[in-house]
Amino acid sequence: MALEIVNLKKVLNSCQQILVSTVGGDVIMTAESETRFSSNLRGASHYAATDRGRQVTVLPLPYPDNFWLNFSIKFNIKEVSPKRSNYYLDGVSVGLFYGQATDYNKLIMLRAEWDNKESNHIVHPQPHWHIHNSINNINPKDITNFCDFLGESAEETNLFSPELDDQVDTAIPSTVQPKTTDLSSFHYAMNAGWMLGQPYNSVLTENNLNIWLRELITHIRQQIDYCQ
Repeated sequence: MALEIVNLKKVLNSCQQILVSTVGGDVIMTAESETRFSSNLRGASHYAATDRGRQVTVLPLPYPDNFWLNFSIKFNIKEVSPKRSNYYLDGVSVGLFYGQATDYNKLIMLRAEWDNKESNHIVHPQPHWHIHNSINNINPKDITNFCDFLGESAEETNLFSPELDDQVDTAIPSTVQPKTTDLSSFHYAMNAGWMLGQPYNSVLTENNLNIWLRELITHIRQQIDYCQ
């Protein structure tokens, strides 16, 4: 697919303005490398070291407490001449984290991504969600009963009354082994048009990036508020 040439500075400025209007604070875009940039707060960096082994900076959501966002954007560079290079959008990622401000190991819960892939043996839906299994911070191999999955004791869940102790066995039968498959790489389609017979992977452009990013963060904030 033909990718659109973009103005690097213009794209970064647009993303910065959207983050300021949707998240708030003195947001800046900092360079991780020549081709990757991420969101940060001027003079007050908060780190979360759980996004696929990378230490990333996160922005605090105004409400509720302890929810954080990370935005990163990647470009491809093709040199046209010794003095000129063209920039193309390679992909964007928005991660939702949870943890205390002083915790440098905040847990990633969700990740929204939109990638431009010119060739791939597997065509993933674009854009898409990733759901991370770090929410309960429990290794699937350590789950032996339903209470372990909830991260609580049986008394805390209040699911089993004393009268039922002799009738209910909360342990998973030995013939049923807990699933250990990591589904954090599963691509959940965000805007697939299957029911209309339309493609489920759209090309990321400068224009639809601005619309998508603003609406995505607004949606995330609305849903977190709803879940409270």
